[in-house]
Amino acid sequence: MTLNHAATTTMLDETLSYLIDDMIENGSNSPAKNKHLQHYKEHLHHLETARAKELEPGDVLVTGGHSLYASSVIHTVGPQLKRGSLPTDIEKAQLVKCYESILDATELLPSDQDDRKSVALCCISTGLFAFPAEQAAQIAVSTVTSWLRSHPSTTITDVVFNTFTESDTSIYTALLGSCSTLSLHPVKNSSQGSVHVAREWLRSADAVLLTAGAGLSAAEGLDYHSRDLFKKNFPGFVKLGLTSLYSVFGYNDWPSEEHRWGYYFTHLNMILNWSNTPTYQTLVPWLESFGSDAFVRTSNADGLFLANGWSEKQFSTPQGSYAYLQCLNNCRVDAFVASAPLVAEAMPFIDPISQRLTDSSKIPLCRFCGSKMSICVRAGSWFNSEPYKSGETQWKGWISRMRKEKKNLVVLELGVGMNTPGVLRWPNEDLVERGQGMVKLIRVGMGSETMVPWEQEDDGLSTFIQGDIQRVVPLLLE
Repeated sequence: MTLNHAATTTMLDETLSYLIDDMIENGSNSPAKNKHLQHYKEHLHHLETARAKELEPGDVLVTGGHSLYASSVIHTVGPQLKRGSLPTDIEKAQLVKCYESILDATELLPSDQDDRKSVALCCISTGLFAFPAEQAAQIAVSTVTSWLRSHPSTTITDVVFNTFTESDTSIYTALLGSCSTLSLHPVKNSSQGSVHVAREWLRSADAVLLTAGAGLSAAEGLDYHSRDLFKKNFPGFVKLGLTSLYSVFGYNDWPSEEHRWGYYFTHLNMILNWSNTPTYQTLVPWLESFGSDAFVRTSNADGLFLANGWSEKQFSTPQGSYAYLQCLNNCRVDAFVASAPLVAEAMPFIDPISQRLTDSSKIPLCRFCGSKMSICVRAGSWFNSEPYKSGETQWKGWISRMRKEKKNLVVLELGVGMNTPGVLRWPNEDLVERGQGMVKLIRVGMGSETMVPWEQEDDGLSTFIQGDIQRVVPLLLE
């Protein structure tokens, strides 16, 4: 049975930003003072700063959805734990208050034109903010259940638990599946994208811009959120509390430089030897059939397009690449070095059990200033973009030529999410908007992030396909 006469609960395994919900909850986990939200289309417009204030854990701030597909955004501040620590009673109470405050705020907001009111809840305080995922999920489900029971006349019709990792999905599935008082409804696929339409666009295209995000490599098994992948390839680092490739982002608690480089060399070696790439192997020959009128632009650092034979002269990677290591002090523009030779030299000295680097002489240091080095990717203000400037120059020249020659351009976007939408996603939409009907966008991926701007879809300029990229691509290229 349902929790009450109106509300239903749903678990959705995808990222949050493009849910067509009335209210989207934004768990910031930091004081929300004069915060800025990068809007889906208007990119860097300000939040309603007139109402901004310091928020304590459990408080909420409601702002308009603006160009998002939600009418409102509910911002909250959850407790932030030290990695590996257990939550205190105070921190548990703060997390309870987050969910209660969100539901209280949602109740005061208007319903949509169909008299429905839905709210999407992310896994507040988990992930980088270190609240144990299982405990956080138990608190989330029990708090929502309790709130709905105590508000039998609520105007809220739908509550969506939005998960981000495979583990979160499993936890919520178990909790919701075992709860006899919850009505678990599958999320309907609202995709109106058409494989047939997309295929016809590609067949009639003069030129193709292929843009690729993490979803493409994930479709080939290189999934940065996969715990299984991490356990298989990095067993020595599980004891450090690391659970996935994504969990290493921002991690600074390495016991030593030997541990840090043991991980990075193992990671780089895995990428260099990644051979399961059927989608790349399908895409590259097809792209080559367009000659100089094809270009690849990717936020992925893995270099899999180049590894599968794509030309570096028609390629750009603005977020960096694993192909280079750089000085962390960024002491000069040429303070970078090719990574592959260093990986080859270091791998014989990686302990097979701990995966720690056993020869400290293999630790890379800047040849100019002697500082520590790291992978040359856009992970901080220290990022050195010098190795990638030629790619950016090539990209600007290529797209300028497409406009000048009035090419019928199709942008094929694969697996581009909302982590860094300003790199590929929004620029792709801008190309369509400014293309005077000469540019079309095909967006392929999983979940509601795959949606395209409604006005572009209505004008027959953009379409989307929700599905496994590895299966969709061959259908498009038939």
